[in-house]
Amino acid sequence: MKIARSLLITILALSAGLYGCATYDSAVPASTGIGAASGALIGYGLTGSGAGAAAGAGAGALAGALTGLAIDESRRAQGPPPVAYGPPPPPPPRATVDPTRGELLNHTGWRIEVYVDDWKEPIWVGPRGRVPLDLDIGSHEIVATAYVDTRFGERVVGTYRRTVEIDPRGSGWSLRFEERMFR
Repeated sequence: MKIARSLLITILALSAGLYGCATYDSAVPASTGIGAASGALIGYGLTGSGAGAAAGAGAGALAGALTGLAIDESRRAQGPPPVAYGPPPPPPPRATVDPTRGELLNHTGWRIEVYVDDWKEPIWVGPRGRVPLDLDIGSHEIVATAYVDTRFGERVVGTYRRTVEIDPRGSGWSLRFEERMFR
């Protein structure tokens, strides 16, 4: 009779564990039930008594619950499984880069007057400022003059001259003015 009761408890615990596997996203209920059933069998087998089966069920339930928690944590660390619906999406379109787009960057504390080629009007770039500027493909002569404000008025710091090549295979351009460039 005792064996039949222990066997019945074991079958119920295993059934509860399998039910937990089927109905819960968590592995804890299933692991707890399987652990309790296994522990009850081992406890009864070692002691031959209901008390041994109960103690084994308790220890098995605790071990199963801890195992279920570890399984859940491992699943969370892996993230959700990938979902595949049809063919993969096409690669994103490549951004087209206009090689004629550029900018003048003033990394000085001075105001800079810039002339490009034979333009009549200058481009002014303030201290620490930037000005977008589009130049066509080819060579361009850049002449820049830096000015500083003093208590005696505005004074010329120096001039900088450079030829800039705009390459059709490039990804844009920039010219960065620094204090050491002006003489």
